[in-house]
Amino acid sequence: AGEVIYKLIGNFQYEVTVITYTKYDGQSILADHDTVQVSWGDGVVQTLPRTNGVDADGNGFLDGIIIATSPITIKKNEYKATHTYPGVPPPPNRFYIIEFYDQNRIDGINNIDNGNSVNIPFYVEDTLMFNADVNTIGFNSSPVLKNPPIDYAKINETFYHNPAAVDAEGDSLDFKLITPLQDQDNPVSLFYQIPDAYCLNCCTGTNTFTLDKHTGEIVWTTPCRVGVFNIAILITEFRRGVK
Repeated sequence: AGEVIYKLIGNFQYEVTVITYTKYDGQSILADHDTVQVSWGDGVVQTLPRTNGVDADGNGFLDGIIIATSPITIKKNEYKATHTYPGVPPPPNRFYIIEFYDQNRIDGINNIDNGNSVNIPFYVEDTLMFNADVNTIGFNSSPVLKNPPIDYAKINETFYHNPAAVDAEGDSLDFKLITPLQDQDNPVSLFYQIPDAYCLNCCTGTNTFTLDKHTGEIVWTTPCRVGVFNIAILITEFRRGVK
């Protein structure tokens, strides 16, 4: 799992944090990195070192933090840096796309190529938008998700998860399920099934997977098979009716 968060710290200056959650065993160690590359969207690409944990192996990089060991080992990784943009991007695109790309996902994701997922790229982005009248709408920080995008369900029991998104400026938030991406504008369409569709294809009975667009709450009725499942959520902010 992963997300990109940006925080306004000055005019056109942002602190950006890339957070990834990686399975730390087997083939999935391929998805564990001391550094990642981030594209800021204005033509600048920067290598960010990991900024959480301790340097237990003495290689000069922090190692991240193990947050779970059962049933699988999960590591949380943070990569943080600041960047100053040259100003409002010219029309027609008044935005910058902050991108993180990894050539590997973890292995064994049920609903991505039936578990053959380790070599399908992992990509997350955040869009930093500027209204034509910045003085009226103001600058913006992205919402922060208080609940990590790692959760456990039980077979045949209704599963609930809410990302608990909090917006510092009090902007209204809209939530939408999308197909996970493997790079910008390139979804994992040929390999991906939403969890309820996966269950309908593999197992018997009815199955529903829904997301409340106003609260972000996910309800899955009901998980059908042991394993790892991925989804992607697009969160859109509105301020005084302006996206």
